[in-house]
Parts: sequence; C-alpha cells; structure tokens
Amino acid sequence: VYSGPHPSNEYATIKLATASSHAEWVAGPVLLTGSNSEGLDLNKETSFYRLADSGMHEIYYIGYENREVYNSQLFMAEAENLEGPYNLPSAPIVPTAEQNGLKVRTITSPSIVEHEGKLYMAYCAWDAFPIPNVVQVHGAISDDDGLTWDPVGEVSAPVCMEGSFTKGPDGLFYAVSAVEDGFIIGRSEEPFPENGYETLAEPVMTLAGEPWEIDEFNTPQLFFENDKVYLYYSGADYS
Repeated sequence: VYSGPHPSNEYATIKLATASSHAEWVAGPVLLTGSNSEGLDLNKETSFYRLADSGMHEIYYIGYENREVYNSQLFMAEAENLEGPYNLPSAPIVPTAEQNGLKVRTITSPSIVEHEGKLYMAYCAWDAFPIPNVVQVHGAISDDDGLTWDPVGEVSAPVCMEGSFTKGPDGLFYAVSAVEDGFIIGRSEEPFPENGYETLAEPVMTLAGEPWEIDEFNTPQLFFENDKVYLYYSGADYS
C-alpha cells in the first residue's frame, strides 16, 4: 500500500501493489481517492495498512488539502475487503493541535504495533513546514482496535525522519529511521520504553547514488518473514 499521484497529477492518492516475490511488484488499483472531510484529506500520503481484529481492512495515512500549505493530519479509512471500497473518514483520528507542549502543524509517517491488548502508533510531529524548528516522535494509544486514539505526546521510538516501527518474530519492537548518512535501526521490549531503544552504532544502509539514491532515501519499513528481514524504502532523484 503506497502513495501515488492521481491520473490528473493534481493530488496524491493511496494505491495497492501486489507481488509474486519480495522484489517483483505490480501496480494495482487506486484504493483511496477523493475526500469525505471537505477536502482536508484530498492529498493522501505515507500510508500504513493494518488488518484489524474485527476483520476490517484499515489504511492509516496523512491527509492535507493542498501542497502549498501541507498541514497534514492523521486519517484512517476502512473496508470489508482489501481492494475496497473504503469508507473515507469525515475527520482526522489525530488532528494537528498542541501535543505535550508542542504546537504540531504537520504530521507524517504513522506506523502501528500491538502490545498487551493495545495499539501503539508512532508518527513524526512538525512544528512548521517546510522548515521546522522542532521535529519530534509522538505517539498515540488505542484500546478499541484502532477506532479512536489518545495522543500521548513525545515518545522514545526512533522513527523520524519518516521511518516506522514493527514487531519482530522474537517479540521485540524494531524501529528504523533515516538520518543524514543512512538508515539506523533500534530495538526494545516495549513500543514506548522510558529508557529508549537499543540502537546500532552504525547505519545498516547508506546512500548508493545513481540511479535511485542520488539526493536522499526515506520512509524505510522493516518486514520480517521466517529467518529474513526485508527493508523497503523510497529513493529520490530531485531532478
């Protein structure tokens, strides 16, 4: 589940791709387009898919009205089937507001894990856009299968900039984020530990250059299967 332009290229949508192997993906249908919130989520980016305990398919994403302002908030759409149709929300599940003393103007990159019967969401909270003074990792907790969320302010999961966290097969929580020279990974026994994550001293991956990693790479996500770990990410060439 990923972000991609509407055929008109006037706004961003959420799309689905399928794969016959971990590296051979085929673009599929548009899952989320349009708006049911008077345009607050016309543009949709940095999606996160979750199969709820209820059997509903949930897609979490940031939504914003136009690219010039980019005051993105967190939304969630749900459907009975993976390919939809999805019910678009009428309001954000986590709006931009003052959170733990920080006046949040923009939210990016939500990801979710489950721990002891509750859901924990981490995301990046910006105090301004495009040039922020402060970017913090903030969290929210849900005890009703993702229908409602309670923001808790700044948390210790190292997922910014534009990273994510996930639960590994060993029961530990793994966070990945982008720093200036590469991707870093940390782990913890809890989603939001008081003492922070145990983080590897060196990046696990660095920019390779042409053709796909010229200017930056971002939005990393870890995927575990059997005895392997897969790292998905996007690479950028600004030209």
